[in-house]
Formats: sequence, structure tokens, C-alpha cells
Amino acid sequence: MVEVEDSAAQQNSETYFDTTNEIVLSINSSLSIYSSVRDYVDCSKAQLENELRINYGDSTLTLLSCANSKYYANKTVVLYLHVGNMSEGFDQSLIYFVHHRNRDLQFVFLLKGAHAKENLKYIDNVMQKLKLL
Repeated sequence: MVEVEDSAAQQNSETYFDTTNEIVLSINSSLSIYSSVRDYVDCSKAQLENELRINYGDSTLTLLSCANSKYYANKTVVLYLHVGNMSEGFDQSLIYFVHHRNRDLQFVFLLKGAHAKENLKYIDNVMQKLKLL
């Protein structure tokens, strides 16, 4: 992955592009006001998809799945979304929300649905190597 400059990026954010697999990864970090990731991403919430549509400004957003990650399951929730408001053919997003040591981390992967099966395996391989210190 190659780090890219993103003028829209927030402080405490880094963006990378994998030129081989055509995947974008954005890593964001901030101090948390919550005690758990489930305080702000609750998969059992009936209105979660509607809230995501509003928060991301995408009326076509579809929540494909919401689950605990198999890596750091008690600290991580994973959202898999179909999105419609991105360019360059990116139409899916896999977001790992991680709460660790009073910080909220987001690993946001953007991918193209046409290559989702292969890319999801690649992303899983990346995330299984995550070490929270």
C-alpha cells in the first residue's frame, strides 16, 4: 500500500491505496468519549441502516452486515456497506470500528464490488495481523 495525501482527511488520519488490488484504506484515530465500541455502533439497533444513511449522506447506502470482528471481538465491530456516493467505481466499504485504550479507531476499506470476494479475503488477511498495543 502506498500512502496518499488526502486534502479532505482529518487530523489523526492516514490514507493508503493498494495499486494491485485497488483498495483504499483510511485509518482514523481519536480520543473516545465512550466506554465501548457498542456505545456508538450497535448491530442490534433496528434503525442502524437509516442512521448510517444520514451520517454518510448517502440515501442509497445498504447495510450488508454488522458483526463483531473475529479479531478483538470484544473491542471491534465491523460494518460492511454498499454505498452509492463514491467515484472511481468504489461501491463497497468495510469499516472496522475499534475501541482500545480510550481511543476510537476506524479502519475504512473502500473496494469495488466486482472484486469483492478476492478483496474481502485480502482485507481479512490484513486485519488478522492487527496488533493492538
